[in-house]
Amino acid sequence: MPETATVLPNLAELGAFFADPHAQYLLERKLAVAGHEVIASFHSHPEGAALLSDADLESVFELAPFAIVIGLEGRRRIARVGAFTCSGSNQVTEITVVREDL
Repeated sequence: MPETATVLPNLAELGAFFADPHAQYLLERKLAVAGHEVIASFHSHPEGAALLSDADLESVFELAPFAIVIGLEGRRRIARVGAFTCSGSNQVTEITVVREDL
C-alpha cells in the first residue's frame, strides 16, 4: 500500500490552522474509493512546543487516531517531534516516536 502525505489548504489567519472542509471531504472520499485510510495527521508549531494545544484538542483526532506535532522550540528553533493518540474516553496519551534508519 502506498504511503503518502497530503497537504490541505489552510483557511485560518496567520499563526493558526484550519483545514479547508471541502478539500478534506474530497480527500476522504478519494481515499475511501481507493481503499486507503488516514492513520495520522500532522502539523507544526513554528513558534512552540511539540505538544497539542487546546485548539488542537478540539479537532485533531476527528480524522485519524494519531496526531504528530513538530515544534520549533527556543531561540535556536530546535525541532522536536511529539506524537499522540486518544482513547475512546478522550484520554490523550503521548506515544514514543522511533526513527528507524533503513
